[in-house]
Amino acid sequence: MELIKNEHEKSKLFAFNTITHRQRELVVISQRNVTIAESMIRNDSGFYKMANVNMQPAPGFEDKPHLYQGSSAFWFTKLKELKDGKENKYSVEQIIKYAVNAVDRENSTHLNSDGVGREQIKKRIVDVYKTGRLFELLKNPGEKYYLFHKIAEETEPEDENKSKRTNYSFASKFCHYASFYLFDGEKEQDNYSIWDSVIRKSLKFYFDLYNLKVSDYNFDEYESYQDAIIKVITCSQEKVSRNGFDHLIWLYYRGRLSLDEYK
Repeated sequence: MELIKNEHEKSKLFAFNTITHRQRELVVISQRNVTIAESMIRNDSGFYKMANVNMQPAPGFEDKPHLYQGSSAFWFTKLKELKDGKENKYSVEQIIKYAVNAVDRENSTHLNSDGVGREQIKKRIVDVYKTGRLFELLKNPGEKYYLFHKIAEETEPEDENKSKRTNYSFASKFCHYASFYLFDGEKEQDNYSIWDSVIRKSLKFYFDLYNLKVSDYNFDEYESYQDAIIKVITCSQEKVSRNGFDHLIWLYYRGRLSLDEYK
């Protein structure tokens, strides 16, 4: 059908630019490609809800756990109100509890597979807040990323049949989204990359492309992983954020890494 053919041809105008390297198609790290990735995410119904600051909890949600508890964007906006000294009907314990729940739910990080993850991690973050350091640690992570590691450290299940868990993925996402909303429009908004297996596996393609030594980095250590991402972005010679890089690489490679050409 001619109409379908025309639609397919015109859609190529909005396809990612790619290059071929060692018989493998790589998505180009560029502002254009990041813009396309951001548009795709913005229009995806699943992402729309989590990024909508107006997706507040259903009435009575605290007494009825099965009701919708609100988006991560909603709760991090409430956390920003606390930071800015604005009136807030929620306590810091409530805000952090439901921010943890929302990030876990929206990103399928399965914190409660050990039976205690959500509660223990919520308590850790609340304890850091009570020391007065939470916002400062998000704004200035430091070389050792103390807050990330505090959140990610092993949980202690009460059930001896449950295994301890480290939660790198969740920790990165909590710190990323908290910074994203707390420091909107500031450089600190981009402090934390998301710890993701797709991105870790894809980094090696760009190390090869830019003749970088993988042995100089450890993609399984968060600090080194952060440095590796910045190194690749720098080599691309494009002004691309960590956030944009995360989205672009994840969208392009998540369905490709199982293909032979990407192994």
